[in-house]
Amino acid sequence: MAYIFIFLGAFLGYLTYLGTANLQAAGSLLKAELFTNQPPFYKWFAALALVALLGYIDELRPLSVSLLVLIILAIVLSKSHSDAVLGLTQTIG
Repeated sequence: MAYIFIFLGAFLGYLTYLGTANLQAAGSLLKAELFTNQPPFYKWFAALALVALLGYIDELRPLSVSLLVLIILAIVLSKSHSDAVLGLTQTIG
């Protein structure tokens, strides 16, 4: 977990070094992706976080792992992502 915060701090430090315009552009892009994406990213993140928290209870760990796999499969196989995967396979093949 500490590595995530170190990476985030380094990334924000780099954006600050580049200038305020880049920091504002990154912030607006992040806001657009978090709240206007269909379905919104924060719903997927909340689902993953809540199920991952169940894993800290030893009796619920197998259930947590299976639900995490199910959520990740739902993200990968959702309609919005399947179009991108289909376009990638058509480009490669």
